[in-house]
Amino acid sequence: MTTRSIGVACAVAFAAGMIGPASAVRAATAGDPQDKQKYETATIKPCKAEDQIAGPARGTAGGTNAAISPGRFNVPCVTAEQLIYLAYAGAGAREDERLLNQNPGAASDEKKVRGGPSWVHSYRDKWAIEATAPGATEREVLMGVMLRTLLEERFKLKLHREREEIDMFALTVARSGLKMQPMKPGDCDPDLSKPVDPSAAKPMCGNMNTALKGPNTTWLLAGFETSFLASRLSGTLGRTVTDRTGLKDEFIIRLEFHPDDNTPGIKWPPERDADTSVPQAATIFTALEQQLGLKLERVKGPREFLVIDSIEKPGSAAPRPDRR
Repeated sequence: MTTRSIGVACAVAFAAGMIGPASAVRAATAGDPQDKQKYETATIKPCKAEDQIAGPARGTAGGTNAAISPGRFNVPCVTAEQLIYLAYAGAGAREDERLLNQNPGAASDEKKVRGGPSWVHSYRDKWAIEATAPGATEREVLMGVMLRTLLEERFKLKLHREREEIDMFALTVARSGLKMQPMKPGDCDPDLSKPVDPSAAKPMCGNMNTALKGPNTTWLLAGFETSFLASRLSGTLGRTVTDRTGLKDEFIIRLEFHPDDNTPGIKWPPERDADTSVPQAATIFTALEQQLGLKLERVKGPREFLVIDSIEKPGSAAPRPDRR
């Protein structure tokens, strides 16, 4: 198992509930802890029980519903685990900061962020943050770099990265050959004002559609690379899928398959199987090969995750001894 360090907390004085003004909003310098970007003001509030959604948050930015606008960042009631993932490997991270062979669009979980006190992962301990940073507009700054600084200074967070070898799938081109053609100009409809019609001969550019068709599930991805398909398959199969097709083109991907025990990411009511309006399609493995010319192969590969070394609740005098 390999280890890679991320950062350290700085000793900075704070006013109660607020970060002091930053001298300027400036570009982050990798490896320079003295030049960290900070919010000009930031409030962190523990959420009351009545304000919390039971279980994990659901919505955008990996389920956190975090939002940015020019010079502002806010996130409703989420766990410390979700904040950590958001800042270091989720929606706030750059492409090269994402966790290796983890689905970046999916929500955080205890496989992606490990260790620390139990409250870090508990749905009974959630936090809301509102922050300002005049002049900052980039997502990676407001939702990433500055949030990391906040976590390191206010939560006294220290963490590192590790890797482990796991079973996964590799998406490859089948021996029978690729059955999709690279998308050409005009293959999709750029008019996004129209109602979505999954059956249209020319799909809407950038459209991602999932639908039920009798006892089957259909996917339509208009203008996406196979790397995106691999990411989507990861969530459906409940196992990491890495793209090893070597393809860089964008495609219009149409796939119809019958969900089964191999697709735990699809909640499939048994009564759907009784629908005989259309013939039952092949399993997702067979459908990929027959319809797209792609194959899923079982392989082993590395998966990266974050490990909490130490963390405190904001405003606490010392870390709680309750560790996992």
